[in-house]
Amino acid sequence: MNPEAVVHLPRALARMNRYVNNPIQRRWAGRLRGYGILEHVGRKSGRPYRTPLNVFRSKDGFIIWIGYGLESDWLRNTLAAGGATMLYRGKHYRVTNPEVVTGEAGRALLPVVYRILSKITNDKNVLTLTAVPE
Repeated sequence: MNPEAVVHLPRALARMNRYVNNPIQRRWAGRLRGYGILEHVGRKSGRPYRTPLNVFRSKDGFIIWIGYGLESDWLRNTLAAGGATMLYRGKHYRVTNPEVVTGEAGRALLPVVYRILSKITNDKNVLTLTAVPE
């Protein structure tokens, strides 16, 4: 196996999360440290979505590890719109300036546990967002 090959978490797991885990996680993800709910709009449908994610605070916003790959709908919607809203620890933030950081620079932005997980999957992509409380 190529050591540089990127092994994302399986798309089947992403589908299961969408229909099984996400509805459950939406009940608490916006209130606990390390979790948030990204509120974004479908780039094609215009429909609002609320996606629970592992979210980490940064100096001027948030960092999200892109564990399912760059084709994740929440990521593509946020990039297309130039931002979204984040519910984090009970507060809403307007998040802007979405930027995908790749390679070791992306991995270095993650907390230690997620750096280890990103090494296992060899997936180093993260999304950075600038945040302003609403």
